[in-house]
Amino acid sequence: MELNGITYSYDRKTDQLQGVTASIGQGKMTAIIGPNGSGKSTLLGVMARNLAPRSGTAVLDGKAIAAYKPKELARKLAVVHQRNDAPGDLTVERLAYYGRLPHRSLFAQRSEDDEEAVEWALGCTNLLARRGARICELSGGERQRVWIALALAQKTPILFLDEPTAYLDMYYQIELLELIRRLNLRHGLTIVIVLHDMNQAVRYCDEIIVMKGGQAVLQGTPEQVVTARTIKDIYGVDVVVRHDELAGMYIVPVGTGERN
Repeated sequence: MELNGITYSYDRKTDQLQGVTASIGQGKMTAIIGPNGSGKSTLLGVMARNLAPRSGTAVLDGKAIAAYKPKELARKLAVVHQRNDAPGDLTVERLAYYGRLPHRSLFAQRSEDDEEAVEWALGCTNLLARRGARICELSGGERQRVWIALALAQKTPILFLDEPTAYLDMYYQIELLELIRRLNLRHGLTIVIVLHDMNQAVRYCDEIIVMKGGQAVLQGTPEQVVTARTIKDIYGVDVVVRHDELAGMYIVPVGTGERN
């Protein structure tokens, strides 16, 4: 996907996105990071065609996403939103089947392809043993995996995730990120993920797009993007960037530089 001069405004007065130009590499896992209010989720919304830009274009496989028919685009990319709701008595398997809607008419019977896709999605997300469980019976981490299973059942080559680790404790955050990275490496999915945690972006992603004030101010590999100077410029925080044989590159916050 190529983003060319994307500008977006919720109220047509203040631009939340200001001429964003960036690219998403096929088969890569790309993080979108930046301070609160920098336009991360808004940009993902434009990329998913949930939001229409005021100017600029998003091009997927050589075709403007605005030109795709809804089902056609839903067979190209799937989205896992930050907040997801479903009736509590719905089962894991039943919810996953909703991911097959782009591939059939609303009242059509389930096909063998549908069953195989859902089985694969539940297997990828380690939910086969929980397929009959109701949504209200699941932990926060399991619920997030169900929504990923629904997205995987769409059988798209591209997966967008908007802050999927929000509201999860450390264990479930790591579990979820390792799952997403496996999907990228083993199944070749192109993944775009909005993250708050810089260390998570560095550890799990191939590319990072840095947002500030509605603009994409940097894009590159973690090694190219993450330096003490760029973190200070973007977040206003002093950090030390370290490298470890086991942990790889990671960031240690030092402070804001302000003194009483």
